[in-house]
Amino acid sequence: MKRVAIVGYAQTRDLAPFSSSEYEIWGLNDLYRLIPRWDRWFNMHDEETGLTGHTPFAELVKEYAKWDAPVYMIDKHPDIPNSAKFPLEEIRKLYGDYFTNSVSYMIAMAIYENFDEIAIYGVDMADGTEYANQRPSCEYWMGVARGKGIKIYTPVQSSLLKTRYLYGYENHKDEAYRSKVDSMIEFMEGQQKQVEAQKREAEKVYWKYSGGIETLKKVKNTWTN
Repeated sequence: MKRVAIVGYAQTRDLAPFSSSEYEIWGLNDLYRLIPRWDRWFNMHDEETGLTGHTPFAELVKEYAKWDAPVYMIDKHPDIPNSAKFPLEEIRKLYGDYFTNSVSYMIAMAIYENFDEIAIYGVDMADGTEYANQRPSCEYWMGVARGKGIKIYTPVQSSLLKTRYLYGYENHKDEAYRSKVDSMIEFMEGQQKQVEAQKREAEKVYWKYSGGIETLKKVKNTWTN
């Protein structure tokens, strides 16, 4: 079987099967700083925007040029001998072009190359994070993979392909969840009010001492003079 583990930056990256020879490991951008091995690499950003994580593009170019592993990019880079142009047009013709993030390109590539299993680690994309708007694209490509009979795996900690309840069948779970969250909000609001009251009292004491200090400074200055 052809198996690939796509690895992102979230903490579940540590669960990836780095020690298993049964899996290809695919990483992206400057993640090489955080993982022990990889077989292929992806950087789907252009040099002008520099959207490459926290590392300057020029530094990435120097690093990638040292590798034997292929680096897939928007276009082959003249200073990276092992770089390769991502097969976008071929993939678009077969499956569409719903791409909002690099991981979506990576999943599509694994589908295009007929992998039997795609495991995704370090790509949690939880609600409320900066990646929440990118999550639907990843889930779309995971659906395409499942439709082709490819096995998909994500850790339980990931938000990908997860829902709080089964619509229509488990509405009671949604009601229980909302009730629990409302209760937590009510508790936190009460705690917040207490902290605000304590803050106001602390400010009164602060200004009391501040005024006393200024008065004593004036007394000291007058006495010295």
